[in-house]
Amino acid sequence: MKLFYAPHTRAECVRWLLDELMADYDVVVVDFENDEHKSDFYKTIHPLGQLPALEDEGNIIIERAAIMMHLVDRFRARNLAPPPGGPQRAGFYQFMIYGVATLEPAAVALFTATDQQKDAARARFDEVITVLETSLIDNSGRSWLFGQQFTAADCLIGSQMMWFFDQGLLEGHDRLIRYARDCADRPAFRQTPSDFPTAQQ
Repeated sequence: MKLFYAPHTRAECVRWLLDELMADYDVVVVDFENDEHKSDFYKTIHPLGQLPALEDEGNIIIERAAIMMHLVDRFRARNLAPPPGGPQRAGFYQFMIYGVATLEPAAVALFTATDQQKDAARARFDEVITVLETSLIDNSGRSWLFGQQFTAADCLIGSQMMWFFDQGLLEGHDRLIRYARDCADRPAFRQTPSDFPTAQQ
């Protein structure tokens, strides 16, 4: 198994998940500074030249959420997702897609907003992250999105929250700040090279 990876990219949460799963994998570092992601070779791995990408038994998988959902099924015995067909599995899919389809676009919109757009973008971002905060509060103080069970959804959402925390975007969202710090305290996260030093303080 090979993970095509570069620091400061979305590949970091996949590497974190692989470490949580105690998977045997190789890291292939893609040199963004020297435009290796634009090379003919890498375009055979990911036609858009993006990260992450995973090679597993000769098959190439792209798209972060797809890779992560594949991995929890590949290593089902590690219990990094609710059981297939169980009552929480649909919620697991929901959080995985929410992270990439709703949460991340709201953050990008906030970072790219003009002065005139900033207030509306901030309001939308707060609305989106409040959905997650409410889910955590409803867990009655338990750490993770699914209560006591840490899952791949926490790797995805948690990595986003740690980045938001470092960017100062979680002010006033105390439960999400605590969640980001809980994620940063995971032993597997601490052994994975990361971009989130503040969350570990």
